[in-house]
Amino acid sequence: MVHTHKVSSISVEQIVNYCTCPLKVNQKTKGDGRLTPHDLFILSSKKAVSVYFNTIAQGYYAPTAISKAVRKFDAIWAEHKDSLIYDGRISQYSGKLLVERISTIYDPKEDEVVAVNFPIQVSLTSSLLLTDQIDILLINKRSGRGGKKTIRGISLIDLSSNDNQRYTDLRAGVFKMAIQSYLGPQTRRYYSYEIRSFTTPDITVVPKLYQRHSITRLATNVMKGIRHNVWYPTTSKETCKQCHLKKQCSFSLLNH
Repeated sequence: MVHTHKVSSISVEQIVNYCTCPLKVNQKTKGDGRLTPHDLFILSSKKAVSVYFNTIAQGYYAPTAISKAVRKFDAIWAEHKDSLIYDGRISQYSGKLLVERISTIYDPKEDEVVAVNFPIQVSLTSSLLLTDQIDILLINKRSGRGGKKTIRGISLIDLSSNDNQRYTDLRAGVFKMAIQSYLGPQTRRYYSYEIRSFTTPDITVVPKLYQRHSITRLATNVMKGIRHNVWYPTTSKETCKQCHLKKQCSFSLLNH
């Protein structure tokens, strides 16, 4: 959470993490960036896919983009492999798995790459900004009803069992609110918010209307909790099981 003068900024990631286990947010504010092999696989894959789409946006052909993406994956993995926290899951992954993942996201005949790692923000109130990042922003060039094209927001995240429909709708709503505010009220588009996972099922959400009130209330409450240092452990053993801090956390439900 960032404060500048009288304006506070909070991210969608902070909200989701705080709602699942506030201690995770507290650890991140202290700079704890340790990774499990699974975490590193997601990090390496995200950066590699970003390289792929950046290369495509620059006008290169797919084989060149794939080659650069695989090299990026291997470089990120090599950089962090000696400082991993092993949690019993698989410890080796291949960057070549990216080729199949990319082909399910992007059709060069229909999709145009607009941006990669695109930051968005929504002004919920005069003193509260909600931020997020769209990993890949695409426009589907096939027109729908009334000639409107579809703006596709792609998030390269792996959902845990804690990521319920409420948080998915939150991410989708923030995406649509932000992009529509950039376009202005006179320009209307269809929107598709897509969670493209590396290890869990994909989800596509058509953002709902009239979510500003519920999003503002949720963001405000979480912001107050962080600002006043309200930290408490989750009550879910499944949340603990999926957290890389579980072996070091004195509140972990798995250690009792």
